[in-house]
Amino acid sequence: MTIEPEAKPRPARPKPKPEPKTKTKASEAEAPTIKTVQGNSTLEIQCPPLKSFSDELLATFDTLALVALGEKQFKFSWFGKAFADAKLARQLERVRAIETKPEKKLVRLVAPFAENNGAPLDSNHVLVLHTEPKTEPLQLSEAGGQLAATLLKIKAKKLGLLIEAPRWKKNNNDADRECEAFLEGLQLRLWRFDEFRQRSAKDDPPLPAITVLSTAHERVHKALQATAPRVRATSFTRRLVSLPPNVLYPESFAEHVQTLADSA
Repeated sequence: MTIEPEAKPRPARPKPKPEPKTKTKASEAEAPTIKTVQGNSTLEIQCPPLKSFSDELLATFDTLALVALGEKQFKFSWFGKAFADAKLARQLERVRAIETKPEKKLVRLVAPFAENNGAPLDSNHVLVLHTEPKTEPLQLSEAGGQLAATLLKIKAKKLGLLIEAPRWKKNNNDADRECEAFLEGLQLRLWRFDEFRQRSAKDDPPLPAITVLSTAHERVHKALQATAPRVRATSFTRRLVSLPPNVLYPESFAEHVQTLADSA
């Protein structure tokens, strides 16, 4: 009787390693830069997703704008740990209470307050803007324009625009209109026509790079996307109206319109 050797099991084939996935930066995939040509300058706005306002993030901006739209009250604690300190919040509220008038929605605070023996640093600004509930869209647009005018006045270079409204976390159609009106007014006020100006950068500072931050990121990002076509169309029309007749005539007007159509 012949005994055959026991067959050895075949070794299992090694599973192929999955190809490493290429990581895409959130700023590229989820927060594209919205660009609008404003004369010789380009207005750039980003709206990256975030869950909270970290101190490290806020420290990257030379100017901060704290905006609360359609809220009965304003709380500095909404805008992260940097403003949650009780002593600092009381100091900010005290200055804000002195500066705020019924017809004045925007308050300019110079920060930090506790450095250099109490002397504020002019290179770092905090702007506070608060609108009451049921504010009309036109007034919100004007508030955005007021903020933009202040940014140009203080020559802000890198703005962190913090927009918070606790009620926005609920489904609210009014919140969409409020956010769109404010952001549209802000962008339109930053429009400039400087193609034929012979002035120095000191007279015409560059437009600030704006980063819009909000825990209601989806709502704010949607509002930015909605306002972008209107802002571009308005800027395009303003430029045509401002061009001199030796530059804009029937033939060149047709070329401008064709260029716009090709880029659409």
